[in-house]
Amino acid sequence: MNFSAPKEKHAEILTKTTAEAKTRISQIMIDAGICLTIADIEDTLHILCGAVKICYPMGLPSYEIISQELEGKEDLSGTQASKEILEPDGTELWLASRKLDLSKILSDYIGKNEKSKIVVKLQKKGSDTPAKESALT
Repeated sequence: MNFSAPKEKHAEILTKTTAEAKTRISQIMIDAGICLTIADIEDTLHILCGAVKICYPMGLPSYEIISQELEGKEDLSGTQASKEILEPDGTELWLASRKLDLSKILSDYIGKNEKSKIVVKLQKKGSDTPAKESALT
């Protein structure tokens, strides 16, 4: 099978769908106070998968990275991206240079002021204290 670049109308579908997907998970949504959920991410992946199926109805070959990603089979070993993945069992939360105890709730650390802005960092278990953030103004 010959997998060439999509036709112009299909390329437009992919471009628009990609732009929509980026918007759905962008900082703009956070600034608007819209919480990003796992369901939102899964829905966005389904939309991207649908666009790929429209443009390539016969499917993509298994070696295509986008095909592997949409099927959840992408092998990141040996890549920079593999260093960015944190497994839930091997991750710690840090706030103000203190490791958070997962049995406590966040208000135990920062109080009940709902207008507080905090930065919580994820770190691999056993790693050093993460770098401090600059002061928020």
